[in-house]
Amino acid sequence: RIVFTQRLLIKRAGFKPFSFAMFSSKFKAFAINLPPNWTEEQLKKEIELQTEVTTDVKIVKNSLGRPAGKALLSFESKEDLESTISKLHMIGRIGGYVTKIREFDRSSQIK
Repeated sequence: RIVFTQRLLIKRAGFKPFSFAMFSSKFKAFAINLPPNWTEEQLKKEIELQTEVTTDVKIVKNSLGRPAGKALLSFESKEDLESTISKLHMIGRIGGYVTKIREFDRSSQIK
């Protein structure tokens, strides 16, 4: 009964699975501990303000279609990725939250 209810809510919320395949860039990162009520536009502006780096952002949503406080980030160059990680990982605050950003490494994924 619970599984059916969750599936119905997911269907109504328009939840769609995500993947890094939607980004064309090779330089990707995963951010956690973000404000759960922020939109992709807010997050993108905040990252650009703190790092002066342009990035593509995709907010990760939970099974109910709500933001999960996580995001996928895509960068134009390796330097932009490293700059963002050095400025924000465990140092930068986004919306009052201490942000953790890690480079996405496909070889470390669980298969």
